Formats: sequence, C-alpha cells, structure tokens
Amino acid sequence: MGIDPADARAFPGFAQLDDRSIDDLRARMRPVRLRPGETLFHRGERNASLYLLFRGDVDIVETDGERAVATRRARTVIGELGLLLDVPRTATVVAATDVLCWEITQQAFSAAIERGEPWAARLALAVASELAARFVDVRSELTRLDATNGPAHRPAELEQLRNRLLAEWAF
Repeated sequence: MGIDPADARAFPGFAQLDDRSIDDLRARMRPVRLRPGETLFHRGERNASLYLLFRGDVDIVETDGERAVATRRARTVIGELGLLLDVPRTATVVAATDVLCWEITQQAFSAAIERGEPWAARLALAVASELAARFVDVRSELTRLDATNGPAHRPAELEQLRNRLLAEWAF
C-alpha cells in the first residue's frame, strides 16, 4: 500500500512541497506498521534508515525488555543519528500503541540531497529541529536540577537524566 499524498503533506515541513516533490518523497518511503509491543529496531543493529513516526507512540528503551526511558509521539523522527552518522543503534524502539511510520533509507536520503530534492532539505530541517528541541529540554532539566539542590546532589535524578540523554541522543 502506498503513502497518501495528503498524509505526506501532514508531516511537519512537507505541507508546502509541490506535487512532484511529494511524489518523489512517497516513492522513496516504505510504510512500516507495528502493533503494541513490536520492535522497530534493536540496540546494536546496523540500520541507517530514518523513520518518520506518522501515527502512534513508541517507547525508547536502553536494553531490550527494560522500562521505557523516553516516549516519542506522532509527527516526529526516529533514528536520525543512524541516518546522519551510520552508527549502530544504541537504543531499542518498541511500539507503545498501533504505529504507522515511514522508512527512508540512508541511500535514498543521500541521493536526494545530492540531487537537491526539496523534500530532503525539508527533512534535514525537521531533523535539526527535533535535535534542537531535545537539547532545549535537556538543558532545562539540567538547570532545574542545579537550581533545586546544586550540581550532583540528587543522584537518582541525575541517573534518570543520564538515561534520558542516552535514549534521546543516541538512537
């Protein structure tokens, strides 16, 4: 089943793309559907694809079977470091609800950047925005911890923040 053009345009950054760009984007994405509990990818896998989480929620876990250290909701990107850096996955991503995401391989993305495809530029901006938002969230949390009891005075909270950093910046 293909990806509906209206669904592609609903993803942040793609609304202004012309029909040709949307068609090119759709031709390079593969829909991936998951049920609750199914795994998108495992820690340690070599997979350089990026996933656009269109519908549903996924949990990020450091080690298979452990509790979630973060949750990602619809209309965000997953696996951006694999795409940008071609590094093994450092977290496992598991569907928390019914999920629809779209896979874009590193090869498809790189070729689109080389061709100057508008959708690839928009996707790069979406990835940068996501990373910036995570940075702001983590910085706010560090500031809150420092203001509450000074640096390193709350080991449990610092461990929780460490886990969050690893989950949010490592997959």
